[in-house]
Amino acid sequence: MKKLLTLMLGAALTFGAAKSEAQSIVPAHDTIWSSATGAATLNNFLTISSGPFTIDWKVSATDFPDDWKPLFQACDNYNCYPSSLLLPIGPGKIKTSASYPNGVGDFHMLIDLSTATSYGTHYVRYKFMSNSTTDTAVETFVFTRMTTGVTSMVKSTDDVVIYPNPANNELNVVYDANADVKNIAVYNIIGKVMTVYKVTGESANLNLEAIPSGIYFVRLLNSHGAVVATRKFTKQ
Repeated sequence: MKKLLTLMLGAALTFGAAKSEAQSIVPAHDTIWSSATGAATLNNFLTISSGPFTIDWKVSATDFPDDWKPLFQACDNYNCYPSSLLLPIGPGKIKTSASYPNGVGDFHMLIDLSTATSYGTHYVRYKFMSNSTTDTAVETFVFTRMTTGVTSMVKSTDDVVIYPNPANNELNVVYDANADVKNIAVYNIIGKVMTVYKVTGESANLNLEAIPSGIYFVRLLNSHGAVVATRKFTKQ
């Protein structure tokens, strides 16, 4: 009986230790999108539990063109760091925040593409680490710089409806007929275009059979190529 109690106590302690390592850094969004033709500030606050603690963080991946790389900064609750202190990616580029208490903590990114020469959709991804790197989180910022020079506009959340979500082989998109939507593009989580559909009217039925399972975004584009709205969905 004593041996059984010892085993049960050990199991309880193990469970308690595992529970204490539950994720304690949660970004407000796993991906943030922006059509940045000039200066922009993007906030993606971190929700902290089991604090207070400091966070080590770094750029973990990016496909920014060379002319974009000098044009951004990333800011935690301690400091803002220019890209020269974050790139190229490597062990020496890890930054440490001030202590985050429980609750919502600051993390944001500054970028100014007004002097950039490259166009397209590109991303930068950040990795956050605490508790000796056993507790991690990731967030991705995706930027589109368009050749049209037309500033994109985002409609209110009531203007676009997608269903079903999660989707299997089809996704229905309903939008305002006055929004001038001409194309709907499906992007994967790192901003790669999977397919583009030409549309008319106020709704579209998208065939997803050729797209692997995963998390995606639909972007509604008007006749000028500007982004009318972005919605996230899961393909099962």
